[in-house]
Amino acid sequence: MVEGALARAEERARAAAPGIDIDRSVVAGEALEVLEVESRSAALAVVGSRGLSGFAGLLLGSTAVHLAAHGHCPLMVVRGRPDPAGAVLLAVDGSEAGQAAVEFAFAEAALRKAPLVALHVWSTWSERAYEGPGDPLTAVVADIDHLRQAERACWMRRWPPTRGLTRRSRWSGAWCAPGSARP
Repeated sequence: MVEGALARAEERARAAAPGIDIDRSVVAGEALEVLEVESRSAALAVVGSRGLSGFAGLLLGSTAVHLAAHGHCPLMVVRGRPDPAGAVLLAVDGSEAGQAAVEFAFAEAALRKAPLVALHVWSTWSERAYEGPGDPLTAVVADIDHLRQAERACWMRRWPPTRGLTRRSRWSGAWCAPGSARP
């Protein structure tokens, strides 16, 4: 049954993009653990959105959230058919590991001639710009904006045709991402 589903998925992928290399395999194990390990040698992890809960339109699935936090390569979450004019959404955290995702998102936006929306979601307890409980939120936001503007300017010089927009949110990425790609 699994092999048949993989064969059908491979057939659909080949029909959609005939020139790409496809390697399929069945790997035994807990899905999240296997995907996390496999992401170490992958150029890109792609997951869908099954939407089994009542909050399907609001939340990323548990697999996407896990890979966003623990994966070792850029992650693409596919939610239905892509809008050819739609923006590329990049969730950034400022980490060194996240630079591969930034590179991928700019390249994808340039390839598709699409706008790029960079969404920085943070918790005041984990952001590097945060100094302590006495810091007012406005100072934290100003520090984050300063850091992000410098990063954005660097990437926009490197990918000049890309139209970019930066947003920030002090909430969980699972709640913010689905509706955030609208420029």
